[in-house]
Amino acid sequence: MGLKFQSADEAVSLYNQALALAPDKTRWNDVSGMLWTISSNEGRFQDIGNGYALLGSLFKQAWLRDNRPYWLENDMARYDAATQLWLTRGDKWNSVLLQWDESHTLPTPEQAGFPAGAGK
Repeated sequence: MGLKFQSADEAVSLYNQALALAPDKTRWNDVSGMLWTISSNEGRFQDIGNGYALLGSLFKQAWLRDNRPYWLENDMARYDAATQLWLTRGDKWNSVLLQWDESHTLPTPEQAGFPAGAGK
């Protein structure tokens, strides 16, 4: 859970830095790097999703050591939903990357999928 909050905070911080640097053409490579760090093959969003997947797997192993499997799928659905949420956020991030590549502009944090007031 700590990794989730740390990675999410880092993503917001990186995006705010990217927004601040975006008008400076000499820093466009830095902005691109920040955007890819937020979400790419090994970006923060994917790290969170992969973390939930791993945590779900570990939970399942621990559960089956001490319990019958009758309730396990109800608990696993929560891990699966959290994993899917973050992987979907990563997929949606592609529109932010595309907008940056095409016009070197960035949407507001809320339009990019960050919660209102994030990073303030």
